[in-house]
Amino acid sequence: RPDVEFIGGEMRDNFGARVAMGRLSPQGAMMMWDSAAIGTAVPRHIKGRGTALNANGAPVALQTYFAQNPDPNAPGYDAEATEAVRPRELLYPRKLIEVLGPTQEDIDGNDVPLSYDDYMDARVYEAPDQPHVGGA
Repeated sequence: RPDVEFIGGEMRDNFGARVAMGRLSPQGAMMMWDSAAIGTAVPRHIKGRGTALNANGAPVALQTYFAQNPDPNAPGYDAEATEAVRPRELLYPRKLIEVLGPTQEDIDGNDVPLSYDDYMDARVYEAPDQPHVGGA
């Protein structure tokens, strides 16, 4: 919500991109686009519709994918809709990075802070529990 309570004027002016999802009130449009008309006629019945800045900095209509919340404990969870948008194949397996402590032991047995190189050398490995993908 482009309200000064959440996003101050100076901060709002420094965002490189702006996107407003759904229909805006004239007050919201003024805060977002400096116009009381832009984004106020977005159809309410089309989920994922909004307004964004194009490459030339002009506000244009936007259509995004509307995906259900995949959390089974979330209000309004819909298992069928979630399964319908689940990827059919796993293109990139989930990876994990070795968790390093804040120090390591040197050859004299003293604890020394880890260096940048230590973190860069941390082991990257495939997670044992890969995400569930849908069937055919």
